[in-house]
Amino acid sequence: MKKVGIVQSRLTHYRVRFYDFLRKELYKKGIELKLYVGKATGCDLTKRDEGNINWAIPIKNRSIKLFNTEFLWQSCFNELQKCDLVVVTQENRLLINYLLLLKRKLGGPRVALWGHGRNLQSSNPNGIKEIWRRLWLKKADWWFGYTELTKTILVKNGYPSDRITVVNNAIDTKELLKFSDEIRPGELLALKDNLRIKGTTVGVFCGALYPEKRIEFLIQAAQKIKEELKDFELIIIGAGPDAGIATKAAQEYPWIYYVGPKFGREKVIYMKLGHVFLMPGLVGLAILDAFAIGLPLFTTDCKLHSPEISYLQNSKNGCMTPDSIESYTSAVIKILTNPPELELMRENCKLDVEKYTVEKMVDNFVFGLLSCL
Repeated sequence: MKKVGIVQSRLTHYRVRFYDFLRKELYKKGIELKLYVGKATGCDLTKRDEGNINWAIPIKNRSIKLFNTEFLWQSCFNELQKCDLVVVTQENRLLINYLLLLKRKLGGPRVALWGHGRNLQSSNPNGIKEIWRRLWLKKADWWFGYTELTKTILVKNGYPSDRITVVNNAIDTKELLKFSDEIRPGELLALKDNLRIKGTTVGVFCGALYPEKRIEFLIQAAQKIKEELKDFELIIIGAGPDAGIATKAAQEYPWIYYVGPKFGREKVIYMKLGHVFLMPGLVGLAILDAFAIGLPLFTTDCKLHSPEISYLQNSKNGCMTPDSIESYTSAVIKILTNPPELELMRENCKLDVEKYTVEKMVDNFVFGLLSCL
């Protein structure tokens, strides 16, 4: 059997189903998947979102400081030489990527990059780090782009379009829809009573809590919305280095509820209490959480978004406003005071989520792997 190796610095819970499906589909094609995973380090530890796969191969991550920059060495280089193709994530800090790409020239396994194409959160897109990233992106045999946005970035930087597979990054939306259908009204009422929610309009934030998510902006916007809509309340779900901001807000305002990280069915119950999904900062895969529950997503043009922002269709399944508190709160208030428009948006979310499933992502990934091999 041919062997494909995928290296991940850490395994998040939302990737577990993807890798299980991918392994089964590749086996049907006569290909063995070897998944090498490390443990979370640094601020990733505070997100508390690691998953577990019993067939994955654990590796050690070693943090190395060079030129005031942190790099990561993943201890699986020799094992990867037994693979026909290796897939690594596009991160400047991953030292193994450079060795694999250099060894490729000397007869090593083929190398594919998987990522965004550039650092979409970079404050200096023409700085040395992005120039370095662009230099190496052209050396891969194949590219797995998160969305069409990634493909656009790669082609613009001179990478051949016929060696790019757009995977349409996804989570297990079918599982979320299943949980959503199973939850009975009595469960929602019990949770509302437990939280002591009395408002009839509820905003939900669900995601990791770190600076790019702009939790302070979220709290300030929620205060403005509350001034106009007296029955408005906010639920914040997640963990991370900025959890203290959410904790403090919940202590100060009785209509803000910080409930920590939630996953699976429990997460869905909390989200179903909401009417809109509020994420004024970086938007990534959380957009599919929102769509699966039928929550229109409201964000800002903050220049921080991950490629999944391309799933947002303005005024159809959510809204991207100018990057100001006033514009953001105005848009949220407008939809919350227009029930027919809100209901139409909610229906559009449920329709659009069917386009992005982990099964379709696996199909796209398998097609790309076979094409590269």
